[in-house]
Amino acid sequence: MASADSPEDMILAQAAGYRTFRIRTPEESLQAKESVCPASAEAGKKLNCASCKACGGTAKGRKGSIGIIVHGAKAKRYLNQRNESALTVAA
Repeated sequence: MASADSPEDMILAQAAGYRTFRIRTPEESLQAKESVCPASAEAGKKLNCASCKACGGTAKGRKGSIGIIVHGAKAKRYLNQRNESALTVAA
């Protein structure tokens, strides 16, 4: 499983054969074959990481990828960086 900080990172990792754990902004929707992290607040914290194991690479035949809305202490910095990147691309 590969970490992806953007939809572009996700596409590159999946093209290389990896499933992804993608951080997304609140405005971004889930992509095809991507599910909300069951341990996240947005999913109602249905499970915890230890019992879920959805991120467990290829263990248990997992095939889908995980997406989660950015949260925590570094969320604001991540959102600022994504916004700056979008402005740079648009210019």
